[in-house]
Amino acid sequence: MKKLRTRRQIALRRILAVMLCLLVLVGLSVLRKLPYLSPSSAIAAAEQDLACGPTEVLAQRQEGEATFLLSWNDQVLLANMVSPAFWRGHLLPGQPLYCADRTRDTQQGIAAAGFRFYNQDTRQGWGQWAGLVSGWPEAVSVRLTGPEAPEPMEAALQPTGEGDQYFWVHHPYTGEALCPSYTQITLLDEAGHALTTAPITNPEHFTIISPSQGVVAY
Repeated sequence: MKKLRTRRQIALRRILAVMLCLLVLVGLSVLRKLPYLSPSSAIAAAEQDLACGPTEVLAQRQEGEATFLLSWNDQVLLANMVSPAFWRGHLLPGQPLYCADRTRDTQQGIAAAGFRFYNQDTRQGWGQWAGLVSGWPEAVSVRLTGPEAPEPMEAALQPTGEGDQYFWVHHPYTGEALCPSYTQITLLDEAGHALTTAPITNPEHFTIISPSQGVVAY
């Protein structure tokens, strides 16, 4: 009888040890993700990943459970997302949602980029585009166009507070496929006349998920 109790104790201890190991692993996993649930930490991680130096938060918006942040400096325009949504984990830690390189075309003074997301199970998604405009004081808005887009989108330019302007478009989408890609922006003056055009540098940047099938495409 004494031996039986000892065996039960050993088995119980083993079970407790396994449970403790599992708890430790879950705790470490949560701790690794916590920094990226903080807006400031997400931005700092993206800055480190791109080696672009510190950026200043330009704007913030809330879309459902997701918080989007736009930050900038003289090199880049960064868009980051902080969200408890499960698909956020498919982005590599420290990567921005998208980034516009301001050093690529300093002569024209325009940098724009975007990102598209689509959930195949819900048939819902969104597209987001942002850009910085320097040296065009007469510009008041931008028009986004693309060969796949059914119609143009327009957005007002907002002041950065340092002499430049920016735009930020978030477009919810419901349909049978990924929302159309916009590939070009046109600067417009107050009368609606075109001033110049510039490309969106990453028009094919997107993520498609299907949670029911475990599919992720980039």
